[in-house]
Amino acid sequence: MPPGGRWEGDPVGVRAAGSRDRDKETPIKRSSPKAQGGERAVLNDDIRALRVRLIGSDGNQVGIVPRDDALSEARRESLDLVLIAPNANPPVVKVMDYGKHLFEQKKAKAALRNRQQQIQG
Repeated sequence: MPPGGRWEGDPVGVRAAGSRDRDKETPIKRSSPKAQGGERAVLNDDIRALRVRLIGSDGNQVGIVPRDDALSEARRESLDLVLIAPNANPPVVKVMDYGKHLFEQKKAKAALRNRQQQIQG
């Protein structure tokens, strides 16, 4: 509050919540994958390598195959093709249910957080 207890131009000295910030610009916050705790995975048609090292949904290495064959294998199993190691030569991809993978990661992170609170408490 100003020294007189009233804002300039405010006849009764009462303002709505947040009204003094009315003239300020509010920055637009954009959520980036890194801000959310990691880089966004490259999936399916976003994989650009022509040949990839394919790991099947069972975890066994299938071998080095053309990207289109790997994509058709993932689609045949109704799963996603996820780029695991982009810097490898050839890049490593895995057939998996990416949504389920994200859910399990989130669940594991929450369990660690709960365990940490129990230890501290």
